[in-house]
Amino acid sequence: MASDYYAIDAINCSGIKAYHESKAQYYYRFVAKTWEGEQSDAFRLGSMLHTMVLEPEKFTADWTCEDPPAGKAKDSGPVKSGKAYDTWASEMIKRPDQRWHTTAEHDEAALWMQALRNHSKIDAMLEHSGREVEKTLLAPAGDRHSLEGRCDLIIPSERIILDVKTSVSELPGEFRRTAYQRDYHMQAATYTALAEHLYGEPFRFLFAVVSKGDKKASLIELPPTMIEQGHKRLKEQSERLIESLEQWAKGENIPGDWRTDICVCD
Repeated sequence: MASDYYAIDAINCSGIKAYHESKAQYYYRFVAKTWEGEQSDAFRLGSMLHTMVLEPEKFTADWTCEDPPAGKAKDSGPVKSGKAYDTWASEMIKRPDQRWHTTAEHDEAALWMQALRNHSKIDAMLEHSGREVEKTLLAPAGDRHSLEGRCDLIIPSERIILDVKTSVSELPGEFRRTAYQRDYHMQAATYTALAEHLYGEPFRFLFAVVSKGDKKASLIELPPTMIEQGHKRLKEQSERLIESLEQWAKGENIPGDWRTDICVCD
């Protein structure tokens, strides 16, 4: 579960990216813990796909179908409006676990899963007898903050880490641009460094990519130059986060709470 992952007293790639986006949001979510954060539909659907692909045996127990109230339909499907729909949507947002889906979302994710399974090399990794799913890697750092990462799938005997992504396009060039924009190269650098620390050998980081619209899958590895840039970005951003964490522990430079005060967007 995501809550267990974030509960570990260490910094991780997701936290580093969250800090880079907003110090205030990071502080009140992970340090003060007075704000739970907001989970997007994209994040929820990504989590659902991960369960379907990586741990299908858990899907029925972990996820529930929650369809909106029936309404007038057009060619594109039910109209997402009206008092009944608004009430339903408001209630769903309040659910703490957010492990739910509509029938339409499930059907869409099932097509993504099938596309991934139809890729022979991806399917072979998903079925590998030595695979480990949702494995947390941790590198202690003495009296400073440790570094951690949770792999979608790792095969230690093959020295491979596999990460499942949905994307606008499965084409390598398009995904490369997406990787830069979303710091996937920093993620790859983080996880390969952690795996090498734990196992004593270098690992490859592969992306199992499925396009949202076309439902086509590809297996992509970022070039060494991008991974090196990811290492540099990881070092720079983690040092900034650790510096802020140490200041906050002393009660210094606490970000303003945007809900009650002025917040500087830095």
